[in-house]
Formats: sequence, structure tokens, C-alpha cells
Amino acid sequence: MDLKPILTTIKSVEKIQGNILFYIRLLLERTLGGDVLVPDVWLNDQEVMQKLGISESTLYRRCKDKSLPFKVVKRKHYYKESDVLALLSLPAADNACRKRGRKRKS
Repeated sequence: MDLKPILTTIKSVEKIQGNILFYIRLLLERTLGGDVLVPDVWLNDQEVMQKLGISESTLYRRCKDKSLPFKVVKRKHYYKESDVLALLSLPAADNACRKRGRKRKS
């Protein structure tokens, strides 16, 4: 019996479930204005790149310019989901200006 298709299906379901939970949390944050009492969830590089839709070099650039805080544990970067949500909630123009350390023109 070949279990490879079953394992592939399970992994894709887990990925979809993670995305659903992420966006539910995002909606709660935006709706309740930060009054959501949920425990901190830590994401690895791959999860952050997937959720933000960015490349590895962009992720490390965000870390370098301190627009995305992180912790290093055993040579791996971990990011608070709340920080990723905060970065997602900024308009694209604010992200670009924040990255360069400037204020956006009105």
C-alpha cells in the first residue's frame, strides 16, 4: 500500500488549516483593534515568506532594517505572528518608507 499520496494530502490539509487560522487571527486583530487575547505563535522563515508572499532576500532585508523583529534559536530565525500581522496591516507605501526610515508623504 502506497502511503505517499495520503501523506501529501495530509500535509496540504495542514497547510490550509494553518492559513485559515492565520487569517482568522488577522480578522480578529483588525476587528477588535488589538484587544485579542491570544497566545503568541512563533513562525519560522518558510511560514513567514509564505504568509507575506515575499522572497528569502526580502525577508532578511526586513530583519536587517528592523521592520520585522525576530529571535534566533539554534541558528534559526523565529518571528511572532503578531509582528507578521502588524507588517501585513501596513499599506505598501508605508512598508517601503518604513524600510528606508522615512515618513510617507501625504
